[in-house]
Amino acid sequence: MPYRPQVAHTILVVDDEPAARRVMARALSESGFRVLLARDGLDALRAIGEDGGAIDLVVTDLSMPHMDGRVLAAQLVAHEAHVPVLFVGTPTDPRRVPGPFLPKPFSPLVLSARVRALLAEQARSAPARSADSHP
Repeated sequence: MPYRPQVAHTILVVDDEPAARRVMARALSESGFRVLLARDGLDALRAIGEDGGAIDLVVTDLSMPHMDGRVLAAQLVAHEAHVPVLFVGTPTDPRRVPGPFLPKPFSPLVLSARVRALLAEQARSAPARSADSHP
């Protein structure tokens, strides 16, 4: 019987293109993640508020109507939602992306690997952050 983790990481996928959302959701769910979907930044903020802080990582498109990925990330910081963000898309200048970036198009395996790497990086830095925050 294959190993199944007791608690799956929850990934919020944010993209205004339904096909892109479906492809990313399938890739991540087949890799064992719990996946929530949002069609833009506003929808993502509602999902984050409703899920009570149980989202482990946000994968967001850079360019969306109503609220793009950069603004969404800024809103997460402003609301003290300490959740890492992976940006996806085709920016005009990748140096202006405010965090980890995966250019479209990408394979499902590359997406899953990048998400796993970011979660592992977050887990490694979590003890250091909590130790620094205590007097």
